[in-house]
Amino acid sequence: MAMFRDRRNRSPYRFDPMLNPNKRKRLSPVGILAAVLVLSLFAAGAVLLSWGGHRQVSGKWIERLPFPGRLTGVELRVNGAPQTVAAGATLVMNPRDTLQIGGLHTDGWWSRGVRLDCAEFDLEPMRQAPVPIGRFIPAETLMGPKDLAMVAKFLGTEVGRIVLRVELDGRDWKERAAASRSPREKLDYLQKALVADPGNTLLKMQLAGLLTEQKEYARAADLYREVLKQGRTRTVLEKLLDLHKRAGEVDAALDVYLDLLASEGDSGLFTEMLAYLRKHKTAADTVEFLERHGKDIPRSMRGHYYLFLAQAYTDSKSWARAADAYQKALGSGARDPNIYYNMAVASEQSSNAEGAIAALRQYLKTNPDDVESWMRLAGMFQKRGDKEQERKVYERVLTLNPKNEQALVRLVALLEKGGKSDALIDAYEKLAKLKPDDTVVQFNLAVHSYDAQDWDRATKAFERLVEKDPKDLKSRKYLLDLHTRAGNEAGRIKVLNQLIAAEPDQGKYYDALIGIYEKKKDYQGMAAAAAKAVAKFPKNVQYQQNILLARLKQGDEKGALETLEALIHLEPKEKKWMQQAARLYEKLKNYEAALKKVQQILELDPKDKQANDDYLRLANKKLGLGR
Repeated sequence: MAMFRDRRNRSPYRFDPMLNPNKRKRLSPVGILAAVLVLSLFAAGAVLLSWGGHRQVSGKWIERLPFPGRLTGVELRVNGAPQTVAAGATLVMNPRDTLQIGGLHTDGWWSRGVRLDCAEFDLEPMRQAPVPIGRFIPAETLMGPKDLAMVAKFLGTEVGRIVLRVELDGRDWKERAAASRSPREKLDYLQKALVADPGNTLLKMQLAGLLTEQKEYARAADLYREVLKQGRTRTVLEKLLDLHKRAGEVDAALDVYLDLLASEGDSGLFTEMLAYLRKHKTAADTVEFLERHGKDIPRSMRGHYYLFLAQAYTDSKSWARAADAYQKALGSGARDPNIYYNMAVASEQSSNAEGAIAALRQYLKTNPDDVESWMRLAGMFQKRGDKEQERKVYERVLTLNPKNEQALVRLVALLEKGGKSDALIDAYEKLAKLKPDDTVVQFNLAVHSYDAQDWDRATKAFERLVEKDPKDLKSRKYLLDLHTRAGNEAGRIKVLNQLIAAEPDQGKYYDALIGIYEKKKDYQGMAAAAAKAVAKFPKNVQYQQNILLARLKQGDEKGALETLEALIHLEPKEKKWMQQAARLYEKLKNYEAALKKVQQILELDPKDKQANDDYLRLANKKLGLGR
């Protein structure tokens, strides 16, 4: 019986022409006789079928009867499009899809009397009009494919079936992933979405990113490589690079860097790769990598390459090779005057004194005011034993910077060999008098005095420094140590408050200050210091405990309760804070608040015996039944 053909003047959802009353005609006697014959055959077939399995009982003879014996197909409209599904086949649909059931095809002369039903839901609405599958199988109930048998029966006997498989598609899984707050659940949904849409590059990128966050680096890397097979882009390579970095896969990361360099030629990227190489490889391994991949470095970066190679040789103390690499860097177009300086250092370390002096002089031609390099040149002359040249260099330094205490000290050392630390301190004392506002001189004087354990002179020098420079933290740290050695608690408190004001992120200062007040039993000062610490570190439990101790020592029970509430907020699973708060509330006869704290304990641990006992006691007190 052909279905879904154009039938004029009929409902678009009526499939059986026999249902149209306008087509009825009066039967002739011959028609009546034929109808009786058909009904007889129909009844005979029904009797045969009722014997218990029409084909198993009747054999080949029953197959020759005109009534339906086997389903051959089902006519459907899927999303408005006609479709014939063969018996035994599976129709895959999404909950968003619509389905309308049309006619049934069998091996009989007609299919009237054959009905299609489903045990899970009523198919009747689908016979009348298209119905969304989600009306019967909501999408939110599906976690995997769901198979529904749609069984065709004739006179109560199954003649065939089709299977309706309802499953979510990539769009559904992506929507679930977007709505999920659980990383593991989101990951599972994205994986299912990718199974449904395996060619979706954006989906692979999203899944790879989530796998990276979940530290499933190998799987994420496989996805990025799949994407790269479709076209190498910087964005994907950078994500793969980040993944290898997170996974600590140094060699793999370096390979990606080389891929990026080959495609991008980015000097900034090359600098980044070199920094990564230095951080994660030993000096020897760095040299081996650079030598092995020298040919992979773009020509425009060769100068930079030789400079870094020279530094790698320097790190591995291959001084002669370092000096040679610096020379090659110059030959590759590098023009930084600092190359001459580094070459001088490498030559000096390789015992090539002449080469070192020549390179350093070349550097000083373009940096004549570099006092430090003049000092280094003086040191080279010192190694050669050329005291005359050494002296001239120091004099040159002092003409450039008369306040250079190092030059003065070294000149004094040259003039008075064998001087002890006392002589060095005296030299700095002279410099300090010549330059009373020179904090460098004052600082060096103070440090040398400190190193010589001249505590009084060091203390005075550091006090002068902190008076001149409110931002001088280093001097204050020395001064703090000196006050500690001297047992000067007032001095320690003053310096610690200054350090806290300058470096509020340093918890050690708060710890020291709180410790001093606690030792002195100055609980008001202790509470104030701990409050400062809490203001900066609001999640620090220890500082809240310090405040709690100080308030308890002061008898400030209400303040202690405020602190306990803060501790409960910071550590909501720590029963001891709730227990202590409950006791304080009980002491203040606030039995209702005490009960709430005990209830919090019981919510965490219903079997807590102490909490259960406390609850009964407090409940009685609240009711006025207990003491």
